[in-house]
Amino acid sequence: MSKGFKAQPHPALPAGAETLVLTLPGVIFTAINDTAQISGVVTLATAALVAVDVNYTINLYRDFGTGAQTLLATVTATSLLDAVTALLGPSNFTVSVVFTDVPPAGTHSYTLTVTPAVLLGVGVTSTANYRALSAVVAT
Repeated sequence: MSKGFKAQPHPALPAGAETLVLTLPGVIFTAINDTAQISGVVTLATAALVAVDVNYTINLYRDFGTGAQTLLATVTATSLLDAVTALLGPSNFTVSVVFTDVPPAGTHSYTLTVTPAVLLGVGVTSTANYRALSAVVAT
C-alpha cells in the first residue's frame, strides 16, 4: 500500500514554537511485522529585514497528539542570510527526512513539525512552503 498527501496553505512558523506542518492519517498496518518507509520533505522560506541565522528542527512523529505519540526522527538545518541576501527576499531551502518504522498493528498517523530558533536577525519570518509526507507499507 502506498499513500501520500500534500496540503495548503503555507503555515507560518513562529520562532520557538513547534508547529505542525503536515499529517498523513490512516496508515494501516495489518500484521505485527509490517514495515513502512516514511518519507517527508519540507521547503522552508526565511525572510528578514536584517541578516539572519535561524536553526530549524524538523520532527517526524507517529500518532502525534495522542497517548501513543512517538518521536521517530529529528533533522536540524540552518538558514544563513547575509545582509544583502536578506534585502532581496526570502531564502528557500528543502529538508527531507526518511525513516523505516515497524509499529504495532493498527491504524497510525505520521506528522511533521518544524520549530525555528532565531539566533540572530531582525524582522525574521519563516514559512513552510512545500510539504509532502508519504508512507509505503510492506506486509
